[in-house]
Amino acid sequence: MTLPQTAKQNMYYAVAAFFQTNAAAFAGFTRVQTEITVFNQQNTQLENYINAQAGTSKGITTQKRTLLENMADLTVKTSRKALVYAVDNNNDELQHLFDVQVYELEKSTTAKTLAAVQNIYAALQSLNGALADYRVTAADITAIGDAIAAYKAVTGAPENAQAASEAGTKGIEATMLLIDKSLKLLDNLIINGMDDNPGLVNEYREVRKVKEMGTRHTGLMATINDAAGGTAIEGAVMLVQELNKQAASNILGVAAIESMKAGTWHVIISAAGYVTQTQVLKIEQGKTLEMEVRMIKEG
Repeated sequence: MTLPQTAKQNMYYAVAAFFQTNAAAFAGFTRVQTEITVFNQQNTQLENYINAQAGTSKGITTQKRTLLENMADLTVKTSRKALVYAVDNNNDELQHLFDVQVYELEKSTTAKTLAAVQNIYAALQSLNGALADYRVTAADITAIGDAIAAYKAVTGAPENAQAASEAGTKGIEATMLLIDKSLKLLDNLIINGMDDNPGLVNEYREVRKVKEMGTRHTGLMATINDAAGGTAIEGAVMLVQELNKQAASNILGVAAIESMKAGTWHVIISAAGYVTQTQVLKIEQGKTLEMEVRMIKEG
């Protein structure tokens, strides 16, 4: 999400918390209760779109690399044994086919790698019984076939993840428009319809303020992720020690502090179950420093 969208989402969280805390105050105002339900449903939909946008192909790409390495290793190990068979039988075509290196398979394109491995797999299947003396078993050949199937299953996944991310981006924009429309209705109902409770109205006005984060502010914005899995950590605390300012990360792992003084500060990032980190950061006047923090689990 963009910085303005993140700032607006933080406002939505504050408003939702306000409604939950003050539910009893709206008990007799049916139209407000109805609109609060609409607002909460739209917020749930927004979180779904945020998750879709944040879902990248990183994990899939890592899995693809692991499966490629496994497929290449199995294929080359068996091919090297089958190569001796080809030499013994003066079969130049098979010698050329089985004389393959792991790096040749891993450096090529997906299509070329699959074609090469599948050709080797087909040749091994046709020679199944003849390779027993070379310690090539039916299980070895089956393992290559299984590795091919596993690799093919993920080759299109990054593109699917990208499409889902793009749909999430569009969904965020559309849903925020609906949420803003719902909040305008609630503004009219609460501010004008509950003026007999000025304390509640003033509190509502306060949580409705969007605290913008942008380049004109002096601030800090951190995306806090799990170092091993890359997943966002919600509820992590980012504390600027000297200024005693802190913020908690949202569902995307984003924690933001605005209206800071320029200077060099100790920033402490902590989360339950993770090793606390301390960084020394220089914050420049009129700029928001953005960074990524990768947290390591304790133990």
